[in-house]
Amino acid sequence: SLSGPVKIISVGAEFAREDPSNGLYRFAAALNVNLAVINLLPLPGLDGGAFALLMVEAIRGGKRLPGNTERLIQGTGFLLFAGVGVAIIFKDFAELLVH
Repeated sequence: SLSGPVKIISVGAEFAREDPSNGLYRFAAALNVNLAVINLLPLPGLDGGAFALLMVEAIRGGKRLPGNTERLIQGTGFLLFAGVGVAIIFKDFAELLVH
């Protein structure tokens, strides 16, 4: 399920309670791997999106997209991710209030 920082902290606390010596370390390692994989997805606004734009440039024979087009693509992706992030935070808070 999709969760934001509020839920991530809650799950991290559960891991720490269940295994005080290693739980938080295991959780942090899993979280970092997940974030790395997501960051590499070819979506605008992420590092994978920048890599995808570099691939487009390579396919075009080294010809870059116009700067305004690149900024529009990356900026739109960033705004979409920011909007989804805010929605997820509200969802997490609502779940905390219900429980």
